[in-house]
Amino acid sequence: MAKSTPAVESLPGMASHLTHEQAVEKYLEPVGKGDTSKRLYREGRPMRFKGRVFAAVRPTSVTPLPQIRSLYVVSHIESLASSFLGYGQQQDACINVLTSKRKLQRYLGEVAEHIQQDLDVEAPLHKVLGGYAVDAYGHNRHFAAAEASMRQYGHPDRGQPLNVRVLFDRPFEEILGLQAVENNVSTAPPAWDTAFSIASYARLMESKGHQVNNVQIGKLFGMKPKNVWKMRTFASLPRWVQDYAINDRLDYSGIYHIHSIMSLYTDEDIRTMLDGLADRKASSKQVEIAVRKRATIADLPGELRKLVDEGDIANDYAELLVDMLRAGFDTSLVHQRVLSYLGPDKPSIGEAKKKHYEEVDAFIEYDGQTMLGSMGEVNPDYVEDYVHSGKTSGKTTGLAHDMSDAQLRAQAKALTDDLDGMLSALNTGIAGKAMRGTPITEAIANNGVDEMLSKLGELIDAESGEDADSQKAKVKEIRRKLGENTINRTKELNLFA
Repeated sequence: MAKSTPAVESLPGMASHLTHEQAVEKYLEPVGKGDTSKRLYREGRPMRFKGRVFAAVRPTSVTPLPQIRSLYVVSHIESLASSFLGYGQQQDACINVLTSKRKLQRYLGEVAEHIQQDLDVEAPLHKVLGGYAVDAYGHNRHFAAAEASMRQYGHPDRGQPLNVRVLFDRPFEEILGLQAVENNVSTAPPAWDTAFSIASYARLMESKGHQVNNVQIGKLFGMKPKNVWKMRTFASLPRWVQDYAINDRLDYSGIYHIHSIMSLYTDEDIRTMLDGLADRKASSKQVEIAVRKRATIADLPGELRKLVDEGDIANDYAELLVDMLRAGFDTSLVHQRVLSYLGPDKPSIGEAKKKHYEEVDAFIEYDGQTMLGSMGEVNPDYVEDYVHSGKTSGKTTGLAHDMSDAQLRAQAKALTDDLDGMLSALNTGIAGKAMRGTPITEAIANNGVDEMLSKLGELIDAESGEDADSQKAKVKEIRRKLGENTINRTKELNLFA
């Protein structure tokens, strides 16, 4: 089975952390030294209390298996050991006893599938407990109990027993859930470590035919669904990208954003960008901003993209440049605009946006033509997405994210209230002409603005007479204005929906 979990044992500067294998070697392998006058701890039979089973066991009699975390904090284990020597073990660990060799092999197979790694362990039979004992949760306490005995007697099984709650033949998926809950209230592993655990848990559940979503996983791991999504996204990145977080070169919360540009750039381009950010010791926010900008300028031609990137033009300005290209402006005009955004005399982003949308309005209205010649060829798809209403300028793609959720809701409510007011006034006017119950009012109630305009137009056409050319022209102009207003309102509502 291919290994996909991080090989952290090879990382520099990791003396404060241990992998699972390193922790087992350090704390649970007897060294055969120390005061041999002390016998090994004598294990008694387990006790039952309120339907639960408890026992005190030798630390090395329980087989430690890889769990939801892949790293252990040395200072935390050492501190626990000191606490055990001074005050005793205040909180039980938990073990799972598999009562047959077949059940043990099936359990070990599920663990190996979870960690995506071959598992080579020997679990001896625990005669007192009547099965093969493996760690369920409380691995830190397990190692700390062994460390406490080593300090006193030079052997992990002399002196300090490991107090445990005993479970019997529990499936691995249940044990994994218990480990997640335990980590929520103890010393949490690094975020990237939890990300791998979440991805493995989802993979395990799916292999058993259980479809789990981010809400369900979030409840288990004690986090919001959006954070679960971030962690699953991080776990899906190539290993060489993950290494920037694992090796502490960049923060995990910045690295996960890389997913948005993986398909837009070559691995070499992304690696160069990340190396530069790491060398500058960029914060997670700075990484996010850099990635957003790279996603924005991916649509620019190579020469312009290089100029924007090397000129350190902010993402807000870069969005305007991309918008010009999407609208259909000639590349030479976009190049001139890039130059205007360089240097100390560049306009503020507010001034730049105002000028931009004034030019876009004129570009669309005159179909790219000016007295000086063509400025480009207007993109009809862009026009469908473009919005310009009063003092509010924007696009249905690209700029809406600049507004907070509260602002979006307020804008949506204001626009909806405006439209409702227009319909109410029209309905009142129609009702005042003794037209209640006509196709117009029914259309307003049942079908909305578009159907209302259609019915209104039909009525006016019928009243205008076939030979009243001037009246028909007037009606046509009224319908055009009403139709334009409806289209603009509909686009605005789509923007803020």
